[in-house]
Parts: sequence; C-alpha cells; structure tokens
Amino acid sequence: MYLWLSKTLYYGVQTFTGMKLYARLRKLEETQWYAREDLKELQWQKLKKLLQHANKHTSYYQKKFKKLGLSPKDIDGPEDFRKFPFLTKDDIRDNLSDLKARNIKHFVADCTSGSTGTPLTFFKERSTSGYFLAAKYRGHRWHNIDIGDKEVKFWGLPIDQKPKWREHIKDFMLNRTLFVAFDISRETLRHHFKACQRIRPKYMYGYSSALYRFARYLKEERIDAARLNLKGIISTSEVLYDFERKLIEHVFRCRMINEYGACEAGVIAFECPEGKMHITVENVYLEILKEDGQPAMPGESGEIVVTELNNFAMPFIRYKIGDLATCVDEEEKCKCARGLPLVGEIVGRALDTAITPTGKLLHAHVFNYIIRSAISHGADIKEFKIIQKDKHRLLIRVVASKKLREEYRNYITRQIMNLMGENITIDFEEVESIPLEKHGKFRFFVSEIPALRKDEESG
Repeated sequence: MYLWLSKTLYYGVQTFTGMKLYARLRKLEETQWYAREDLKELQWQKLKKLLQHANKHTSYYQKKFKKLGLSPKDIDGPEDFRKFPFLTKDDIRDNLSDLKARNIKHFVADCTSGSTGTPLTFFKERSTSGYFLAAKYRGHRWHNIDIGDKEVKFWGLPIDQKPKWREHIKDFMLNRTLFVAFDISRETLRHHFKACQRIRPKYMYGYSSALYRFARYLKEERIDAARLNLKGIISTSEVLYDFERKLIEHVFRCRMINEYGACEAGVIAFECPEGKMHITVENVYLEILKEDGQPAMPGESGEIVVTELNNFAMPFIRYKIGDLATCVDEEEKCKCARGLPLVGEIVGRALDTAITPTGKLLHAHVFNYIIRSAISHGADIKEFKIIQKDKHRLLIRVVASKKLREEYRNYITRQIMNLMGENITIDFEEVESIPLEKHGKFRFFVSEIPALRKDEESG
C-alpha cells in the first residue's frame, strides 16, 4: 500500500473510534522535551486525578481507601503513595466487576497473552489505546520510523476468525506484513526471507526470541541479510538479551531497538538513539522496589510496580506487573536531551525464580550468563531451556549442531553447583528443537516446583 494511503486510512479509523492517536502523539512529542521537574509535576497531577476518580467511582478502591483511613487528598508524595496496597493479577481476577468504574459506560475488553499461565482479562476505554499507541509511535519516530512505514512483524495470530480478520485489516491499513511467530521451521524462515526481499520493509518488529531465531538461521545459511537495508529492528514483549542484540545487529547490519511494555499499561519505556531506556512518565507512574517494599537505589535491581495513568475505566494502581529492572539515578540525564527519566536493564520476570536445595532463591537470569559463558569457551549450543524439576534436580535441554562435549557439560554443572550447592543433580538432554510457548514466546527457564508453579500460573 502507498504510504499516504496507509496514513490516511489509519487516521480516519483512529478519529472515528475516539482513540485520538495523532493528537496524543503530538502532545507526547512536545512533553518529551519538558524539564524533568515539569514532567514530574505533570505525572503527579495525573496520578492525583486517577486516585480521586478511583475512590469516587470504583467499589474496589473505595474499600481500600476506607480500610487505610485515607482519602486521595492525603497522598501528597511518593512516601504517602507507598502506603497504598499493591494490585496483583489475583486481585484483578477476584474483583473484576468491583474494579470497573461505575461512571464509564463503554468498555473495551482486552487480555494479556498468558504466555506464562492463564491470560488475564481486563477492561479499558477506547481512548486509553490511543495513549498506548502514541507512546509506541513516539518511540518509533526517535529512530525515523513512522506510522505506515513498511513493517514486517513477528507476532502471534488469534485463532478465532473475528479477531483474526481484525488483525488482518490492521495489517493492511498499517502497511504491515505478519510473520506468525509460532512456526520457526527452517523452511518457513527461508520463505520469510524471500518475502522480505519482495516486500522491502523499512523495519522489523516483534518478539526478541523470534527475531533472534530468524537472524541465527540467516547466519547459518550464510544469507546476506544486510541487503534488505533495514532502518531498524524493534524488540518487544520479551526481555532482549545482549547475545540476541549482538547477533541480530551483526546479521542485519542495523540498529536493534528495545521497547518495554505490557498489555495492561502500554509502552512503559523505550530505547532512544543514545541507547538509554526512557520511561513514559506521561502515561505511567513507575516504581522499582526491593523485597521490603522500599525503592531500589541506583544500580540495584527491584520489582517493577506500575500505575497506568489514563485508564479510568479500570484503574491499575500500584500493579505488580511481574518483571524486574535495575534502578537509575533519577537525576541522570541522557545525551539525547529528552527530559524523560531513565530505567536501567530490564532483567526479566520476577516469577522466573530458581530455588536451591537450602531454600535460597535465585533469579533464573543467572543461568543465561552460565550458558553464554560456556558458549564463549567453545560450547556449540544454539538454544537451551532449563527446567527445575524439584529443589534437588535441574534438567537442561540443549540444541547443538553436534554432541555436546563432556568438558562443556562439566563446566556448566560446576558453575551451577557453585551457585546452588553440591546437593543438586543436573541432567542434560540433547534435542533437535525446543518448542515455543503456546503464544509464540520463548522461555529459557521453567520451574515445576508446585509452590512456585502456582504463582507462575497466576502470572
């Protein structure tokens, strides 16, 4: 489709549906240059307005305020706000009707992918989607990628016909070609590259694991992907690991760009051309908290707690999204000169937790470093997945071009035992491929320990 036609169609749909994407996008492109203090004040005023609305119009939050003996006017700063309880996925499932605002007449139902368990249903106003999309496209424009530019998207596709056709229509309007992320066979990846040669997309967008597997296939087949002349590749919905970024950038000879967000809150942070992750403070209030509930210090890792500031149909206040991130000094500035504050490394799901025989908890991200270290020492591992069967047993599935040598098995075993203790059994299983999760994502660690699994299935 011609770019001008794509933009015209999309503008018409956005206007008709009430999303007001373009107006919100213009505003975000203005506010990104505000001074840090002005952005903080804008964010706080939106938060106060949301709290007042929630207390007035939702039964769930009315009960919370009453139980705390507080009213919205009592919350004058971050310390006061931290008195407010967290919102969890179980809270949402158990109180869905009480969380919906009584004064909002028209709701749009949505749900998370449920890639680690049961999908979570929630509600929003249609205008909320306009805020979500505006944050996304603002980030795209930082890299000279605009609405309607030719796109190849590695994503899932609904099974039911009605939502499937809705996605096809959106693909048509947005000048977008969908590559379903579920099928990663070599034959399919070969067809994908041929399609890219024909389409000549400006950029790619999708799950980091799907983009990585595509890049790895092209490298193994010695296919020159640089001739596609992509202007950028945007990773979203999964943690983008350094090894994935390096390979993808090497194969395609273009910039890898990280987008961090969630269905429930939209784009939370986006990577600028300087490589820094800027928080969308106009749309979200972000906290990074240690286990004791106190804010993480610069350089420390903590759990992400997010308050979405624009969904008045069903407010998400202090929502435990299930991810971890590293805190950055709030005064740190970026060379790009945007006033938007920064967040450090997004290190993965809080629920991706291993447990040692002595009961110590470890974030599973550490296994990624161990396997990558083995690869750097010469281990021919293409993919891996670690399954914790119980506190005393790990199963490591690996995909390799040839049989994994004993020295590398011993190296991995020794490194894991250094972390988890000697009283753990580590089994290796070499397989031809590792299937994706049901929604097309890839998880390199899964716990089958019942207590942890229960938490995960609610995540």
